[in-house]
Amino acid sequence: MSQTDHEPVAITILMHRDNFNRMRRAATTVGLTESEFCVLAIHREAGTAIEAHLNVEERTGYRQHSDW
Repeated sequence: MSQTDHEPVAITILMHRDNFNRMRRAATTVGLTESEFCVLAIHREAGTAIEAHLNVEERTGYRQHSDW
């Protein structure tokens, strides 16, 4: 793959209508575009999920995914 870590990658997100409306309302509330809000939300929650997973590995000694 020739892309660097800093080059954008296009994705498509499918969500329930209620979640879409909540996302739009939240984006508007904080002054972000829908795209900016989704990028920020994914960035923050991916970090949270990885940190939680690593904490479980640390507590249990069980390593579920070798590529994380």
